[in-house]
Amino acid sequence: MLRRAAIFTKLIPRRPLATRQALLLKDAVLKGRTERAGAVVTVAGGHLRNYLYPRGVAVPATPENLARYEDLAASEAPAPMEAPPKPRAPTVTPSARTEYLEGGVRSES
Repeated sequence: MLRRAAIFTKLIPRRPLATRQALLLKDAVLKGRTERAGAVVTVAGGHLRNYLYPRGVAVPATPENLARYEDLAASEAPAPMEAPPKPRAPTVTPSARTEYLEGGVRSES
């Protein structure tokens, strides 16, 4: 029975993912990349319908929406991205390091 199921899964072609064009109204991180407001991006239809549109992040990129929001892309000049500050290593004083290495026990001489 298992062999027959394996044969049928190879014969049935998979349906391609339904993708849609979306016009971003706010800056958003999509697939690890930060996209600017006013950009037209390709996203999965369900992601646009269930996540981006209800939260006001994007709208479908129809000719009407492109005309309505055309000033959005022009007004949003790309600002330089600042690098996040580098984490600093904790400073350890020699006495604390010695106590740690000796197990917290110091002999008084």
